[in-house]
Amino acid sequence: MLRSMLVVLAGSASLFLATPARSAPQLYEGSYVCSLSWNMVLGNIWLYADGTFVGPSFEPDGPRHPFEITDSNTINWGAPLGGMGSGGNQVVGTIIRDACGGKAGFDIQMQLQSGNFSTASCAPDF
Repeated sequence: MLRSMLVVLAGSASLFLATPARSAPQLYEGSYVCSLSWNMVLGNIWLYADGTFVGPSFEPDGPRHPFEITDSNTINWGAPLGGMGSGGNQVVGTIIRDACGGKAGFDIQMQLQSGNFSTASCAPDF
């Protein structure tokens, strides 16, 4: 799978997701497996170098939607994240973090219909 650095295109300007000055790990193009626990996999989110994503799902064939990386190393999703944001659940934030061995992943914080909070951790699947 292509492991080039993601580049988000905003109009005619390009923004590299990670620079040497940033402390957050770099996100790369590819598949990130998302789970609530070791045995509850929610599916994968595929990030693409053109600033789009697919998922969460178990196949990368769905429609692509935009996303952006903020200066605060958070992700703004340009579309709902499946069941994470439906049925009374709401995505409240996504933070880029070190997932394993220096590879970046991200945590998606959700407020559940019950009012409780839960976090889905997404780690590189490459």
